[in-house]
This record gives sequence, structure tokens and C-alpha cells, in this order.
Amino acid sequence: MRFCSVRVLAVEGSITLNSAAAELEYFMLYEKMMIAWKACDLEGWKSCYHPDYTFVSHANGNIMSSDDISEEMMLGMMQNMKLEEQRCIYEDENIIVEHSLATFGSGVKEAVMAVHMKKDGLIWQTETGATPLGNT
Repeated sequence: MRFCSVRVLAVEGSITLNSAAAELEYFMLYEKMMIAWKACDLEGWKSCYHPDYTFVSHANGNIMSSDDISEEMMLGMMQNMKLEEQRCIYEDENIIVEHSLATFGSGVKEAVMAVHMKKDGLIWQTETGATPLGNT
């Protein structure tokens, strides 16, 4: 078990997890996922997720599989959603619990708690909860 105190890494240029795998092996899965997100590295981000991944939306309760989440949708989210004050609250071999402030392309801002269940060392299911913070 590990409680996380994740340092935020500045990612410049077009670093990818695939090209920097040797240097990043020691990072926790949460850190790998966040580095890929900040770099808009779709392949690096996808490498953190199990093929049977599902996402339970806090907004409407819908359940989406990885097949329902297109690469274009994911890349758009990476490019248009601003994440601030990201932190990993807890990570072990079974779960990641994270919190962040998310500002969506529409200007809506939410405090988001995400719980990621792991399977085979990868993120297998995510469920989120959010508190609206208004518009920016």
C-alpha cells in the first residue's frame, strides 16, 4: 500500500511514454497516466488502460466501454479540459484514488474524485463523483 504525494512534472515537447518507457518504469501508474494526459500522448494514455475498461459517468450514470470512447473524443478531452491541483490520494496494486479540479471546454468547473480499479496492473474501471464549482 502506498499513499501518494505525487509531484507534478512539467512535460514539454512531444515526450511519449512509448519512447521514454525505460525512464518512466519506476513511476506509479497514476503518474504515467498524468504524464500522458499532459503531453496529449494518446498511445501512452491508452497503455495505462485494460482492454476491458469501463467508465461510469458521474454526470449521468452512463457506463461506457473502451469501445465507446473514440480516440478523437479522448484527444479532444486532453486538449480542451484543464486539470488543476491534481493529486493521487492513494494507489496500490488494486486501486487508484485521485482528486482534481477540472475545467471543461464549456467553462464549467468541477472538483472531481475518481476511483480507478485495476486489473492485471492496468486501469480496468473508473467511477467519478463531482462537485460543481460554477463557471469560469
